Amino acid sequence: MRIGILGGGAMGLHIAAQLSLVGKDPVVICRQKLQAESIRSNGLTYTKLDGSDECLKVETIDIEESIALDWVILAVKQPQVESAIHYLHKKVTQPFSLLCFQNGMGHVEILTERLPDLSTFYAVTTEGACKVGPSAVRHTGKGVTWVGQRDPSTSSSDSLEKCLSLFRGTSMEMIPEDKIMERMWKKLVINACINPLTALLGIKNGQLIESKEGIKAMTLLFEEARTVAELEGVEIDSEFMQEIVKVCRNTYENKSSMLQDIEAGRRTEIKYINGAIERMAKKHGKEAPHHALMVRIIQVLEARK
Repeated sequence: MRIGILGGGAMGLHIAAQLSLVGKDPVVICRQKLQAESIRSNGLTYTKLDGSDECLKVETIDIEESIALDWVILAVKQPQVESAIHYLHKKVTQPFSLLCFQNGMGHVEILTERLPDLSTFYAVTTEGACKVGPSAVRHTGKGVTWVGQRDPSTSSSDSLEKCLSLFRGTSMEMIPEDKIMERMWKKLVINACINPLTALLGIKNGQLIESKEGIKAMTLLFEEARTVAELEGVEIDSEFMQEIVKVCRNTYENKSSMLQDIEAGRRTEIKYINGAIERMAKKHGKEAPHHALMVRIIQVLEARK
């Protein structure tokens, strides 16, 4: 079975390392030729949770090359989803199944519209990873990964099992999920509460829970997001705030992807996370002022780079 990972960011490299450690031999499809060459020449350096390093031989290609794959793991960020779809259309030369690891919600609608006949699975993960170089990644927090399809009535248990089996033997805990859209909403809320605050303050996830003020700031965002979720027909109970605190604790040393983007001078996913909550509120004639403020402040930081 040929597995391709489209995207060489923190999560893409983490998944590549996990699969390589159990002999699945994935191919990392890199947007930048320099990254593909770096991994090809130096190997992929993977720092495990215990601090030990392992140098792994991982095959890479750049995004200009064609390839035959059975599975594609989509690990690009939301702004790159459109270009990723173009690549899948043009460069993957045989039928394949797709497993998506994205923050936010925008990719679901895009993929459903552009690739309606593709067997597509969505993953929601609390795994933590930090890219420390073009060919180096650090595992910063063990989490759980839920996998399912948008409409579970169209999915067979065999196809879901094939998807989950990709990770058999790895340290990633994979759980089938019939209500993946509800799970995605909850992940959206987690990201919306943690990511912009860490990016704005320049701190790691765990530092948010070191003070009452940090927890209060997350709680303001949580309560507002929870209200918008209810407008969308998704019920998130008040106790879920403790799950957000738990994620901060479990990924204590992790730099959120948004903080990593700001530090690297890249565009963030703020429009697809807090911006998505703001847009959904407006759709119902409501406002989400705290999330709207996060969007504007992060966009100011983006413009400074």
